[in-house]
Formats: sequence, C-alpha cells, structure tokens
Amino acid sequence: MLNFLKKYQVFLIFLGLSLSVFSLWLLAFYPGTMSPDSTDQWYQASTLHFLDDHPYLHTLYILFFQRIFGTPLAVSVFQILITAGFFSYAFSYFWKRGVSRILIITSFALFVTSVPIGIYNITLWKDVPFSLAVLITAFIFFKAAFEKTLSKRALVLLCLTSVAAVFFRHNGLAYLLFLPILSLLFMRPGRVKFIFITVILVTSALLKLALPPLIGVKPLPSWMSGSAILQSSAGYYAYLPYTSITDKTRSLFKQFGTFEKVKQLYTPTSVNSLYFAEGVSAEIYNYTNYERFWVPLRQEFLKNTLLNLNFFMGDKTTKFFTETLGYGLLYCDSISPRTTAYYLDNFGSAGFYLNFKQTPIITSLHVGLGRLLEETKRRVGVRLLVWNSLVPFILLLLLAVDSLYRRKWPFLAYALVLLVQFPALFLLSPSDNWRYFYFYYLSLFITLPTYLLKPSVADVKLT
Repeated sequence: MLNFLKKYQVFLIFLGLSLSVFSLWLLAFYPGTMSPDSTDQWYQASTLHFLDDHPYLHTLYILFFQRIFGTPLAVSVFQILITAGFFSYAFSYFWKRGVSRILIITSFALFVTSVPIGIYNITLWKDVPFSLAVLITAFIFFKAAFEKTLSKRALVLLCLTSVAAVFFRHNGLAYLLFLPILSLLFMRPGRVKFIFITVILVTSALLKLALPPLIGVKPLPSWMSGSAILQSSAGYYAYLPYTSITDKTRSLFKQFGTFEKVKQLYTPTSVNSLYFAEGVSAEIYNYTNYERFWVPLRQEFLKNTLLNLNFFMGDKTTKFFTETLGYGLLYCDSISPRTTAYYLDNFGSAGFYLNFKQTPIITSLHVGLGRLLEETKRRVGVRLLVWNSLVPFILLLLLAVDSLYRRKWPFLAYALVLLVQFPALFLLSPSDNWRYFYFYYLSLFITLPTYLLKPSVADVKLT
C-alpha cells in the first residue's frame, strides 16, 4: 500500500483536490442540472422510443445509468470522476516529465476552480462526455506519438473514446474518416494501427447501420437536420435588397411568414428565434411537409449562398465569435439554478418520468454558487475571462502551426484531433451555444504543458 501511495502520490493529490472541489457543485445542485434537451433524452430513455435528434448512442448512455440508478445523480458522479481522473492523470504525467511545476500548479488551480467545468460536470448534456472523449482521444494520440508506443490498456481506452467522439454528437462523424488517417500518420507499430482502424470501422458500421433498426431509432427530423440551411436562408431573405435570393426561395418563405415577420425574427446568432416564435407556422416542421418545404429549400441553398458568399461568411464569423466568447449564455444556454428547478419541477409532474426534484444538500452553497454562476454570465468583463473558448482555440491553432514548422509531430497529432471539428462547427452550427466548443475550453488547461514536453525527459513511462 505504501509503495502504491508513493508511486501515485502526485496523481492522488490532484485527484483528491479535484473531487473535493467538484463535489461542492453537486452538493449545491443535487442531483444535477438539466435543460429541455436533457429532459427530452431522459424521456426517450424512459419510454425506449428513440429519436436521433440527439444521437441515440448518447441516449443509450443515459439509459444505462437510468435503469441501474434511476437518477441523473449517477451521470453527474460519473462525469465528475472522468473529468477529475483524466486531468489528474495528465497533470501528474507532466509533473513526472519535468514540465514547469509553476505552470502545472497554475493550470491545475485554474482547472479546479473553473465555473464552467464545475457546472458542466453535473449537467446531463451530450456535449460534456463528447468533449471529454475528444480531449482524451487527442491526448492518447499525443502520448502514442510522443512515446512511440501504446499499451493495451491505452489502446482499449482509445477505441472507447474514439467511438464516443464519433457518435455522441452528429458533428463527431468527421472523426470516422479522420482518426484512421491520423493513426496511419502518427501511430506505431503497424499492429496497433490495424487493430484501431478495424475497431473503429466495424463498430461504426454496427452502430450506424445495424443497431438503429433493431431498437427502432427514428431518423433525425428533416427540419432539425436542415436548421443551418434555414438559418442562413432566412438571413438572405431578411436582408433584402442588400442580399439576393432565388424566386423559389422567396415563395417558400412566404409560406410561413411575411417579409417583415422574418426580418423581425432573424438574428445572426440563433435559429431558435425562427423555430419557436409566435406567428411562424408550425406546418413546415411537420414530417408531411418534407417534400413541400425542406427539399426545395435545400436545393436552392447552394445557389443562394453563392449569390451571398460575403454575407454567408460574415454571418458565420459573427456567430463563431459570439459563441466562443459566451455571448449566447445570456439567452440560449439554459443551465442555471432557476431553469433547472423549473424543468425538474414541471416536467417531473408532466409525464416525463423525472421522479425527482433538485434538492440542494447545502443550501448556502446553492445560493452562493448559483449567484456566482449567474454573475459570470451577466457581467461582460467577467464572462470574457470565465467563459472564453476563443483564446484556447487560437492558442491551439498557433501552436499547431508552430509544431508543424518545428516538426513537433506528437503535439501536432494532439492539435489536429481538436481542430478538425472547426469547419463543421463554423459552417453548420445553426444556433449560439457555447457548449458546442466546450472541448476547446477544456483543452486550455493542458495545451501548454503538452506543447512544452520534450523527448529528452520521456524516460519514465506511464501506461
């Protein structure tokens, strides 16, 4: 026992401190926080009627905890353990390899006191395990390239996190092609590459093609899969005559609102203003109107975008900056003490199978952390410091370019796993949600230590 404690003492110290601090958030918002998306997935898991609006594999993940424990508390505890465990391992890995102790302690202090991490750990959202899976996958790729080997346990973990990264969010499908290519470039030996690629492709085929029909997964509704198209097309329509649209697009928009109504509802940061606003016809969101509205809108989208390429790129750039700088937290990110209590209380009594309420274990913590959470969102200067995922993204991009120039291939592998998500999020994201970029925010705490690792101090291996 003493040898074990001595061998892993750095890891255990980081882990103990992380679990202690993160548990305070759970005591304040017991058994966890939920939103409309959360309650929808909990309901799907309860009824076993799966809809692929939220990736069904994440709903099965919720189902696992629901059927065994019957409460979102289990999800909160699991996410706390994974977050604390991974980052404690990473920090201890850096510690034993000679990275600056000041940098590690500073990074750990910022990590453990982070408000976004504290609240997201106990939030039932697919973005949380997805972001952790992406970051762990990136770190394992770095470690495999850095040490030029990969243990069996690390290979098993890599396969699990890669599958989660592919299937816990729809934009994760980019990894289905990218991760096998990355393994060919950075992994050794060849046997490891072969096993990893085989597992990814076979598992993906089973999960994407074979399993959904067996458990009755309904496909993603056409109006949801076309939300990015609707958002941009509405922008072209709203800003006439400064923009141009085809005659067919003009007639399609007249089906659900007048020109003035669409112009009034459109915002460059969120499609929700169109989806849920009073006065916009719900008929276009009906399955039966797929051929009448969504098919022609998709067909006209490329033409409209080419006619308005400057507007399109400007709109997407605006949305990217507002998302990553936390602007949408004021109106779109529904995680707060108030909204959580509302959804648990109301949906719990409305047949959503949520037989629990948020019951803080320590009331003073609930009040204090709740006030802290709201203040970090409301005050602009504080929000830019606390909810900023743009700085981690830019740091990652700059260091990736530098690592390419300096041929620091292990770090480049790490960075590419994270950066490959940018095109999809930039071009296809229809609404302003900071949580879409949560994995960039998480990367902030380990990117610099990862970059600063030198091969000369890699004589001790942690496998």
